[in-house]
Amino acid sequence: MKRIRIMIKNLSSPKLTVWALLSMAVIVVWGTLYQLEYGIYLEIKIIFSSWFFLAGEIFPVPVLNTVAAVHIINLIAALAVRTPLRVSTLGLMLTHTGILAHLIGVAVAASGYKALSLSLAEGESSTNAAVPGKWEIAVGPTSTAARSEVFPFSRLDTGERIKHHDGTPLVITKVFEHCDLEIGTDNSIQSLVPRRPNPDPSKNVPGARVTIDRKGPVLLYGAAQYPAAVKTPSGAHLLSLRQHHVPPPLTVKLLDFTKKNSRYRHGSRLCRPPAGAG
Repeated sequence: MKRIRIMIKNLSSPKLTVWALLSMAVIVVWGTLYQLEYGIYLEIKIIFSSWFFLAGEIFPVPVLNTVAAVHIINLIAALAVRTPLRVSTLGLMLTHTGILAHLIGVAVAASGYKALSLSLAEGESSTNAAVPGKWEIAVGPTSTAARSEVFPFSRLDTGERIKHHDGTPLVITKVFEHCDLEIGTDNSIQSLVPRRPNPDPSKNVPGARVTIDRKGPVLLYGAAQYPAAVKTPSGAHLLSLRQHHVPPPLTVKLLDFTKKNSRYRHGSRLCRPPAGAG
C-alpha cells in the first residue's frame, strides 16, 4: 500500500502538471509547423492522433495522446490526494474537474468523429455526404444511392467475384489504389495509369477494371463525371467508382453563394481569406 500511495503522490505532482501543459503547448506549435510542410492529414495522423512519434525513425517522442493521458491521470491523482474536500478548496476542485471533463470530452469526441464533405448547388439540399478517402463501387439501374447496390472498394481485390442483388456477376480484374486516366477522342476512358499512392488517402484517386456479366472490360475511375453504362442480358446497369456515401446527421441547404478570390493555405485545403478581409 505504501508503494501505491507514493506512486499516486508522484502522479499528482504539480511538476507533472506543468510538464503536461508545456508539452501540449509545444505539440500544438509543432503540429502547426508540421502541417505547413506535410499537410493537414499527416499533421492529424502523426501529431494529434498518435501516442508516439519516431524522431529520426529511432527515438520515440510522446505526442498529444500520450501527454493528454498523462495529464488526465495527473488531474485525477491531484483530486484524490492534494485537494481535500473543504469550502476553501472548492474553487480549485471545480477548476480541476472542469479541465478533466474537457479533456475526457475531447478524447471521446475525437474517437468517434467522422469527416464528411458535401457538394451543393445554390438552393440545393443535401441528400448524401461523402467520406473523403473512402470509396465504393456502385452498381444499379440508376446512379442514385437509393437504388444502387454498393461494394466497399477497400475490401475488393484483383480477381474477386461479387454479385449484384439481381444475380448479375461482377469480376474485379484489376484494382488501382491511385491512378491517372487517358482519355480517347470520344471522351471515353481509354486506360488507367497507376501512380504512387499519396500518404494522404483523400488525395488518392482510385480506379478499377471490371467485367460485368462477361461484358467488358469496364474502366472505372474515381474522378469520372459520369457512371459507365453497360448492357447485359439481365438489363442495363450503371457502374461508378465514387466516394462512400452516408446520410448526413442533419439537412444542409445552400441558400446563397458568392464567389470571391481566395487562396488555399499552404499544405491544406483551408481557404485563406482575401487580403483586407476581417
